[in-house]
Amino acid sequence: MIKDIFINLVSSGVTWIISCVYHNRRSVRIWCQSIIRWNKPIRISCAYLFQLKYNNKYLLIKGSRIEQYQPLGGVYKYYNSFNGTKEKMELKDEAENRFYELGDLRQITKGKHLRKFIQWFDTNKNREVMVMRELVEELKPISISFDEFINNLEIEYLKTEMEPIKFSQHFKMDEQKIFNIYAVRFSEETLEKIFSYKGDKYCFVEAEDIDKLCFMKGELSRRISETAKYIV
Repeated sequence: MIKDIFINLVSSGVTWIISCVYHNRRSVRIWCQSIIRWNKPIRISCAYLFQLKYNNKYLLIKGSRIEQYQPLGGVYKYYNSFNGTKEKMELKDEAENRFYELGDLRQITKGKHLRKFIQWFDTNKNREVMVMRELVEELKPISISFDEFINNLEIEYLKTEMEPIKFSQHFKMDEQKIFNIYAVRFSEETLEKIFSYKGDKYCFVEAEDIDKLCFMKGELSRRISETAKYIV
């Protein structure tokens, strides 16, 4: 009887540990990655992407720095109130001769701070949380009025995608990318205006094109970014 009780206790304990690890697997994975890269430099990029869909087609925009079509979106900005925390986590702004713009949450730190940084990011403190700035900027060529944005626009959070850490050939260091994905909804009239736009600035593709990471425009194959898969 005592043996049975002992076996049940051990079994319950193992089940509890497995359950805890499973439900906290994201935190466990981040903690492990921090340990492995304790004193190694790591680039962290935090951005948001928009899913704008109409008649089973997705809106993508031509990249300004890379020759590809990609989801609308942008990098989060941090505020001056973040400076104290930034110093404690040994965060440094990325060099401006790359993709960095003032206040971007494109930072370089050491792996030992990765867990604390992600915990801070999840609090939404000291940083941009309204994502309309980039949406207005990237839809500017379509001349959507301010009233259309304010009265007809819905922005709904869908999910967060945290890519596995991998070595970046471009930046010559390990890289952690985090994307928040939002669905954008306008009135039917505004959507028709957006999806009837002519020109090279935008493209309207199906899920199958995004899966293939390319689409045909005229007689040429155009590249679609890897991040487009997150909006499908």
